[in-house]
Amino acid sequence: MRDYSPAKRWVVNTISLLAALFLVVTVVVPNLSLAAKGGNNPGSGNSNNGNGSSGGIKGELYGDLWVIVRDANGEPILFSWAEDEEGIYLPSYTDSRTGCLQPIANTTTEALPAGLVALADMVNWEVFTEVFGTDLSTGLAGLPLIPLDGDCEIIGEDYTQEVDFGRLSVARSPVAVIDSALEEALTTIRSGIAISSDPAGRIVVHFADDSQKTIDAPLENLALYKQLMLTGSIFTDDSRPSPGNELDNLFDNSLTREDLNVAAAFLSASGDKTGTITLDLVININTILGINTAAGYFDFENVAGVQDNTYGYYRGVTNESYCRNPTVYDSQSACGMFSGVQATLILPSNKEGTVVSALTRQTITLLEDAYPQVFNDVAPTDLFSNTAARGFTQAADDSLKVINYIHNWALPDLPEGWSWQE
Repeated sequence: MRDYSPAKRWVVNTISLLAALFLVVTVVVPNLSLAAKGGNNPGSGNSNNGNGSSGGIKGELYGDLWVIVRDANGEPILFSWAEDEEGIYLPSYTDSRTGCLQPIANTTTEALPAGLVALADMVNWEVFTEVFGTDLSTGLAGLPLIPLDGDCEIIGEDYTQEVDFGRLSVARSPVAVIDSALEEALTTIRSGIAISSDPAGRIVVHFADDSQKTIDAPLENLALYKQLMLTGSIFTDDSRPSPGNELDNLFDNSLTREDLNVAAAFLSASGDKTGTITLDLVININTILGINTAAGYFDFENVAGVQDNTYGYYRGVTNESYCRNPTVYDSQSACGMFSGVQATLILPSNKEGTVVSALTRQTITLLEDAYPQVFNDVAPTDLFSNTAARGFTQAADDSLKVINYIHNWALPDLPEGWSWQE
C-alpha cells in the first residue's frame, strides 16, 4: 500500500468522499424520488387545497407506486387505522391533513382474504358518503383495503398493486427531451396545410402533395399532452396553421371538454398499445409532468364549456339532440367521443365466429358495425366511471383500445402504382 503524506492522504480521502457522494446523488436519490414524492408534491397525497405543507400524511413512500384509494378528481383519500379489543385493525376515513395513503388490495374475490377489510365496512361510512357523495361511495364500496398499523406500515404486503407505467415511463425523461419531442411534433404540423384526427383521436397532418402523416411517436404525443394540459393549446407561439376544422380548439389557450378528449388520445398514444390506462397511472403521470403541482391537482371538475364544469366522458351518443347541436355541452348529456367515428381497415368478411375465412377492405363505423368489436365491454354509463378524473381515464383507455384495433387491422402498404378499388 502506498504511504501518502498527511496532505496527500487528505486529498485522496476528499476525492473518494466526493466520488461516493456523486454516486449517491446520481443513482440512489433519483430512484428514491420515483418511489416517494414527498413534501409538497401532490403525487404523494397533498390535497387540492393550495396548502403548501405536506401536513401529517404518512405512507408517502409507496404513494406513487401502489394503487391507492382516490376521489373523483384523483386525489388520495386518507385513512387512519386503529386496533380494536380483539387485535383487529379497522379503518376510518379522515378529512384532516393527517392520515395514511390507503393501498387497495389486488384481489377480486367476493370473500376477502383474512386481514383485508372492504371499504363499506368502515366505521364512519355515513360520513364518507356525506363528504364524497352517493355515486362515489357506491363505486368505492367494494374496494378491499390493506390494513395499516399506526405508522402506516402495511400488513399483508403481498396484496398490494403496483402502478404499471409501461412505455409511459418516458414521462420521467428530462424536460429538455420532452421539449425537443414537442418541437419535433410542432415542426411536422407547421409543415402541413391542414390537420385532422384519426379514429383514435391522434393528430393527422395533411401535406400539399396529398400525403399525410399520423403523429404516432409516443414521446411526441406525451409532449403534446403535457403542453395541452398546461396551456390549453398545443403550440408554444403563434406560428401555427389554421386547421379550419374541429381541431381549432387546440389553439385557443382555453382548456375545454373537447381539449380533454384530445388530451386523452395523446396520453393513450404515449402508452403500450396492449396496455391499460388506469386512474393511478393518469394521476402519477400528471404529477411527473408538472400538471399536478404543489398548489394542487389538475381540476377535472372545473372545465370550460361544460354546464356543471365537471368533465364527462361518453363513448357513444347519449343524447341525439346534443349531437345535432355541438355548441351546447352538458356533462350528463353529450355526443360521445367515438360517435360516428369511421375507419377504413382490412377486416374479416364473416361477421360471426372466430375463424377468419377472408379479409376485405371495409369502411366501418367503430361503434356500430365493427367485427370483431372494438370494445368488449358495455359503454360506460355510471357516474362513478365517466366523470372527472375517472371519466378522463376511461376516455384514454378507450382511445388506447382503438389504437390497438386499427393497428391490428390496418390496411397493408401497396406496391407503387397500385391502389384500392373504391
